[in-house]
Amino acid sequence: MSIARTSAPDLIISDILMPAMDGYEFVRQLRGDPRTAKIPVVFLAPITWSGRRVPWLPGAV
Repeated sequence: MSIARTSAPDLIISDILMPAMDGYEFVRQLRGDPRTAKIPVVFLAPITWSGRRVPWLPGAV
């Protein structure tokens, strides 16, 4: 998160399954900060996650 705030990347590619927080929380935090709110995010995700389909974020394409 701090790297995104200080380096202002053009795009973030993130795994949806991370140890400290999941990708959904990561994007919520990005969107909650005006410095990072408009950075596009691409998720890498399995089609299923523990036997369930991976849910999508509102506004995701």
